[in-house]
Amino acid sequence: MVLAPHQVSPLVDPSGAASAGGAPTASDGREVDGWLAGAAAQGDEGAFEQLVRRHTPALYAGALRVTGSPDMAQDVVQEAWLSVWLGLPGFRGHSAVRTWLVRIVTTKALNSLRRPHRTVPLEAVPEPVTAGTEREAELRERAAAVRAAIAQLPVRQREAVVLRDLQGLSYDEVASALGCSVASVKSALFRGRQTLAVELEQHRPGDMPGAHRQQGSHP
Repeated sequence: MVLAPHQVSPLVDPSGAASAGGAPTASDGREVDGWLAGAAAQGDEGAFEQLVRRHTPALYAGALRVTGSPDMAQDVVQEAWLSVWLGLPGFRGHSAVRTWLVRIVTTKALNSLRRPHRTVPLEAVPEPVTAGTEREAELRERAAAVRAAIAQLPVRQREAVVLRDLQGLSYDEVASALGCSVASVKSALFRGRQTLAVELEQHRPGDMPGAHRQQGSHP
């Protein structure tokens, strides 16, 4: 949802001073997100627009890490914000707003990888290989192999690997996003990383986040 500038409410004061209506100040971070989410859930489009502005750059970066395509990442983020707008009335704050947003984007990004008959992104079209592009082509090929292997993991393992290894959430944040214990997250990560190590053994271990860990030990 894109709103005109005059529709954006001044809910948060960037200077850190208390704003009208009891809104928390910009220095409060998580509290700001919670306040904006609560206001947006009540239909405040200005509050929703501020959530979009605060989180879109990080969400786009996360979607790009999963999909490897700027166009797909943009589509994923747009779909995610629509889902957020529709889902805000049911958000109960059991996790941080940021964690909730990251999970929605991650789910959309993973689903996009599994859709049949996707349009091949421009950057995936092979180019004439020269001395300057050979290494880049190799890295793109390995990254594509990692994404393809992740997309084939069981759902819980796939979510845990992406949220932890690609999106950089802490174990506690992943557990909160998935609604399970930290022990369950670590178990899913262990199994997922083992499977990926087998699938990607033709590539260098360093190319897979977390693959450098010993297969016989938990993270």
